[in-house]
Amino acid sequence: MENPEVAVLDMQGQKIFQVSGERITEKELEKPEKKVTIPEEDVRLVADQTGKSMEEAERALEETEGDLAKAILLLQTKG
Repeated sequence: MENPEVAVLDMQGQKIFQVSGERITEKELEKPEKKVTIPEEDVRLVADQTGKSMEEAERALEETEGDLAKAILLLQTKG
């Protein structure tokens, strides 16, 4: 918020704060990227269960943060 101003109103012992100003700019917070270590046996299991390549299985496991069931479902729904 550019040039903010704060007004305090005291009504019957209760304080009310009013904030006003010029243009408001919202910034998107960046989430730190988690790097999940995926064991090769998990990649092989997902690839075997879905009939997909090892690379596709590894990408699915990374996308699902190592969750085997979610990775399998993800690859099965992609067709």
